[in-house]
Amino acid sequence: MARERYLLDETEELIHQGDKAPDTPQNRRRAYWNNNKHFLLGGLAVALVLGSLLYTVVLRSSPDYMVGLVTAYAMPEAGRKQLEELLTVYADDRNGDGKVVVELTAYPFVPETSDVDQWQSSMTQFTADAITNSVMVYLCDKPAMEALSGTLSQEFGGYFQYTDGKAMPRDATDYENAMAPWAEFQGLAGFSPNEDRLNLWDPQVFLELCQSLHVVMRAGDVPAIQEDPEAAAYYSACTAYVERIRAGEAQG
Repeated sequence: MARERYLLDETEELIHQGDKAPDTPQNRRRAYWNNNKHFLLGGLAVALVLGSLLYTVVLRSSPDYMVGLVTAYAMPEAGRKQLEELLTVYADDRNGDGKVVVELTAYPFVPETSDVDQWQSSMTQFTADAITNSVMVYLCDKPAMEALSGTLSQEFGGYFQYTDGKAMPRDATDYENAMAPWAEFQGLAGFSPNEDRLNLWDPQVFLELCQSLHVVMRAGDVPAIQEDPEAAAYYSACTAYVERIRAGEAQG
């Protein structure tokens, strides 16, 4: 399948372990996260105050929307840029700075990899963006969500909502019912990659990877959002944003 051709960047390799049960990559990743999550999240809280403020305010324009990209492979930068441009067509200048900016934040979760550092880096970033309510909209593929389902149910129960808008119960694991297919969105279904800007990456492969993505929304009817006026307003804006993508209603 096309997805399997881009599980990792060119400089990385999958390391396949033997059949020694229960010492599996999944168990090692989970153990690493469980043993280190408090230390990592404690340091993350401090880093978010200092590093994120400096990076967001001083070094770059604040995005109007941040969209998470949860995939079972590391999408090349050239592909992410084209997706950002596609998503920007349906965004509005929410922060009023005169620019319309959509930032696609990648969280690659490669199934069965023994690369703990790569997995942990993605999980730390995912957690940071969840804590700060930075991301309400996600583009996900099924293999990544399946690989991540155990951690999601343990650490992020009730984080996503079903396609009908109802929050998933905290103990639910039927993430497939929270995933709206790419083809259901008029603003996405007609996407055609710009071959000249893919850096020799096969445009058909890229298109197939995009078409395998699903739109997933974070649950909005939860205290973390409802009790924070800024987060609640952002969630409402993201809901309207997703509906514009669904209807193919370009802005500007």
